[in-house]
Amino acid sequence: LTIADHYKESNEKTGVLRNFINTLPEANKNVLLYLMRFLTRVGRNSESNMMTSKNLGLVFAPTLLRPEVHTPASLMDMTNTEIITHMIEYYKEIFHQPN
Repeated sequence: LTIADHYKESNEKTGVLRNFINTLPEANKNVLLYLMRFLTRVGRNSESNMMTSKNLGLVFAPTLLRPEVHTPASLMDMTNTEIITHMIEYYKEIFHQPN
């Protein structure tokens, strides 16, 4: 999934993530859809809860996109955080969902 980081344009990242998600088993895709819908709703209330999409990405990326081997460098790598943040910010486009 780190390939999404190589695409700097948001529409390219969105397309890569959408294609990747479509390869997931249906049950995994449904869980991811549910979680991202929830995180998008949390992010919409960031003025009151201080949980912006970036903060949510920082909190959830280590769990959702865990590296195979934990190293100090992998802990400092923000790629996975950026991927989760992008999935939250572009939820409708990635998952083809209305609000």
